[in-house]
Amino acid sequence: MMNRIAHTIATRRRPRVARFLQAVGRSFGATSGSITVELALLLTVLPLLALGAYDFGRYGVEQTAMVSAARAGAQAAMQSGALADPTPIIEAARRDAGDLTGTLNVAVRQFCQCPSAGEASCSAACTDSAYAPMYVEVSVSDSFDLLFHYPGLPQSLALGATSTMRIR
Repeated sequence: MMNRIAHTIATRRRPRVARFLQAVGRSFGATSGSITVELALLLTVLPLLALGAYDFGRYGVEQTAMVSAARAGAQAAMQSGALADPTPIIEAARRDAGDLTGTLNVAVRQFCQCPSAGEASCSAACTDSAYAPMYVEVSVSDSFDLLFHYPGLPQSLALGATSTMRIR
């Protein structure tokens, strides 16, 4: 009898919140089926994450190809000198990007720039009596279609790169 009275007094001294939490813990103590639920949640989220990583990985590879194509076009301009005909530069950029369908947009611009005054005429001399250095700028752009629709993103993303090199 004395033991029972001591237990009742000890139980009453515990805060009500602690007793409630202990009762809730006992009711959720059974874990049968929780692994199945966790696995079901994981198997729905994990493939979505993998597909998103694949899609944006493809975007990164294509952007790298654009940068490489712009550099290849600028290097072709350096080898050919002046830009009387930009066709070899455009072909070099397309060949480097692996553009077999001809959908890649390539723009070539030649300009001269004085070190202190900015852009200038290519036939005029700069303030230091030297001719303005000649540059070529190759811009490459294309669109990239995503495999899946992502909320907040358009279905088609823009790709682009620009490379500028001095040719004289």
